[in-house]
Amino acid sequence: DRGAHPRDPPVTAVREDAAALDHARALTRRVHIGALYTNGRDHAEVVKTDALGHIHLRDLRTGQRFGRGIHAFRRDWWRVR
Repeated sequence: DRGAHPRDPPVTAVREDAAALDHARALTRRVHIGALYTNGRDHAEVVKTDALGHIHLRDLRTGQRFGRGIHAFRRDWWRVR
C-alpha cells in the first residue's frame, strides 16, 4: 500500500458525503411527478426529479420552469392536497 494521495479527502469525509447523498436520494424518492406544491405565494407542479436530489418544477401561473435542491425545496415548498 502506497498510502493515500495528499489531495484525497479523508475516509470519514467520503463516508459523510455518501451518507448525505443517500439521504438526499431518499428524500427525492418521496417527491412525485405531477404533484402540486406551494411556497405560500406561488403554485408549481413537479415535472422531473434527479437522482442526486434536484427537483424540477413548472410555475402554474407563468409556465416557467425552475429547479431547487431537495433541501431548499423541502424548506420552502409544501404539497397542496
